[in-house]
Amino acid sequence: MELVWSARMVPAEEARALGLFDRVVPHQALMTEARVLAESWAAQPPLAVRRAKEALYQSEGATLAEMLDHEIAMQNELFATAEARTRIGQSLRTRSR
Repeated sequence: MELVWSARMVPAEEARALGLFDRVVPHQALMTEARVLAESWAAQPPLAVRRAKEALYQSEGATLAEMLDHEIAMQNELFATAEARTRIGQSLRTRSR
């Protein structure tokens, strides 16, 4: 609340340390870093991304117990997909090397 009431300018590294955002990059690297991040997100299974977004939105008005139930239901749904089986298999093969 101090930042809201004081209107103090916060340096980027301090804002990152406060959890206002996840990373700080030099201006000249911004577009490259943004593309790398976007490509990483785009490579995720669409249904998993959709369910994660839904959970974030739902959490605003839900209790912890409701969210835990929702999380279990989502995990059951997502682990039953062919995409999950493929990714889990790939991960297990990579670990066994």
